[in-house]
Amino acid sequence: MKDGLELRPIRHWSDLAVKGYLLLTFLTNFLVNLTLYLAKKPLVRDIRLLRKFLNNLTLTVAYPPNAFKFTILSNISNEVISILGDFIKKYDDDSLKLRW
Repeated sequence: MKDGLELRPIRHWSDLAVKGYLLLTFLTNFLVNLTLYLAKKPLVRDIRLLRKFLNNLTLTVAYPPNAFKFTILSNISNEVISILGDFIKKYDDDSLKLRW
């Protein structure tokens, strides 16, 4: 169950805490595998490599003086687009072009 998720050792002593920890691990693994299954053509199937690409995503929020705030999503790789698809465009600020 811990394969690919790089989880730390279980440091819980009560039965309910250990079961809860294992349940959360199972649900995390399930969601990752379901996302990979539903992606049309995922370029990455290795969870460690996918985690590396997702950790590189950066959301910058800029507050210029005398202007509205805007967000910039950067470090988007083809691997992330192949998994998340159009959902990633939700965070793209289309109004930025109109402000300059």
